[in-house]
Amino acid sequence: TRKDSTGNVARSTGTAAASTATAAHKFNAEHDITGKVWKAGEAATAKAKSVNEKYGITTKVSAAASSGYQAASEYEKKNQVSSKVGGALSSGLDRFTKMVGSGGGGAAASAKTLPAVPK
Repeated sequence: TRKDSTGNVARSTGTAAASTATAAHKFNAEHDITGKVWKAGEAATAKAKSVNEKYGITTKVSAAASSGYQAASEYEKKNQVSSKVGGALSSGLDRFTKMVGSGGGGAAASAKTLPAVPK
């Protein structure tokens, strides 16, 4: 390392980091923190699994999601919402391009209008 104040800061930082790591390792060895965290995680996972099996949460969520998707899909088929929104957006962009383009010269004036969305 360097022999100036920057080198001193680097050495001090390294020493402090090593001391902190040593203290953390010692604290963990004395109190088994990582072991307790692991056991708590296992217990939480087991409880979540038990609750799910008892109440069928994932089955209900999956069924609700599937039902919601089917309802949205049927609504889309019946009302063609995405086509109407796409057509309106395309029309609005066409009008915007024409308004900006008629303001005078430049790239905007030569911009092509977007194609209409099929209905």
